[in-house]
This record gives sequence, structure tokens and C-alpha cells, in this order.
Amino acid sequence: MSVPCIPRKSLFLGLLGALLLLAGSLTQPVSAVGNPVEHWLSTHARPLHTTNPEGSLDDLNVLRGMVANASIVGLGEATHGTHEFFTLKHRLVRFLVEKMGFTTLAMEENWNNALNINEYVLYGKGDPKALVRSLERPWRTQEVLELVTWLRAYNADPRHTQKVRFAGIDVQGLDTHVFDLVIEYVAAKMPAQLHTVVSLYNGFRTCLSEVQNRPACLSDPEALQTYRGHARTVENLLQQQP
Repeated sequence: MSVPCIPRKSLFLGLLGALLLLAGSLTQPVSAVGNPVEHWLSTHARPLHTTNPEGSLDDLNVLRGMVANASIVGLGEATHGTHEFFTLKHRLVRFLVEKMGFTTLAMEENWNNALNINEYVLYGKGDPKALVRSLERPWRTQEVLELVTWLRAYNADPRHTQKVRFAGIDVQGLDTHVFDLVIEYVAAKMPAQLHTVVSLYNGFRTCLSEVQNRPACLSDPEALQTYRGHARTVENLLQQQP
């Protein structure tokens, strides 16, 4: 397991929110007389030629100016499960990776589930269909499977020396496997800190392993403050590793 410093322009998030672009075939400006919303749309909306993930990316070049030097780009949808929303996001992911050098896709998914997807997109480990079925309900779709397999194909191409990672940013549930990965890394790279990290994780790990049962530790402000402090201490130790 590596814990790299994330470089500038390396993240884009699959978050809830408004779409950055309006899909459709807008060919004529909307009449904006007396309506500020229509005026804004007629001024800022740009036509998209397709929602097909395999289509040309030329119509997305307008994103270059919008994204500029941003390190995080948020992609969202008005509803979960709408085919066109996600296939359009797949196109946007392609553009951000292929044309703008972004290297991490982070989704609203449990960290431990996302780690398994990451092992697949980086190294080809596991069955992608089974891995996608293990995700939270909104992401158990053919469209997500196609995005995940595209990420794997991109990373498997030796011409692409800069690989794309998959990360989860939701911690509604957290498997103790996540702590094991950190401990294994510390044992291999920072053995002098191993006892410290194991000790710092003990209470935190026990509490989170029971998260589905809503244990008392989650509603204890003092305990939560202690766990946050321990997590930050581990983070600071890891950042000392070159």
C-alpha cells in the first residue's frame, strides 16, 4: 500500500450536485427577455453532441476554460440511476483523464469497497462484476461497470504511465481490513512506529467495526475527539515517510 502525496490537479469527485454542463442539443439561444434564468442559460449553456462514453470528446473542449487550474472537479446528477446522467459523467471522466491529466476518481462510496475497486483498476485483481455488485445500491449498475472496466483498460495500456486510481469518500461503514492495510504498510516501511500506530488504532478500530449497530462510542463527544486526534497522529506519522 502506498501513501503518496496527492499532486495538484489530481482529483475529481463523483458528488451529488448540479451537472457542470447541460446535456442536450441546444442549437438556438433561448429567448431571455425579462427572465434572468433564461438569460443565464442562453449565455452559458453549451451544446453536447452525445452522451455516449465512447463518442468524440471534441465538444467537451469548453471544459478547459471552466476547469483551468482546478485540482478538484465535481460531477453530479439530478437523480441516481439515470442512464444518460452517468454515461455523460463517463465521458467527462474520459476527458479529464485523457486531456487534462487527472489521476483519481473519488465517488460517494465506502472506503473499503473502493479499495477493492482500486486494486482492480490498477492491477486487474478480482472480478469487476462482483466488485461492482459489492458497492452501495446506487452504483450497482451496468454504467458503473463500464466506467470501472474503462479505467482498467486505460491503466493496462503501457502508453499511459500515469495511472488513475479509484477512491471512496463515504465512511458509513468501515471494515477493519482498512486498518490492516495501514498497519501492514507501517510494518514494512516504518517498523519503528508500528507499536505506536497499533495502539492509536485500537479503540478507534473497535468502535468503527461496530458502526452498523450504532455503538455508544459514536455518540460520545469525548471519545470521538480522542479518535480524531489518534487518526491525525497516524496521518502525521505517515506523512513523514518519504
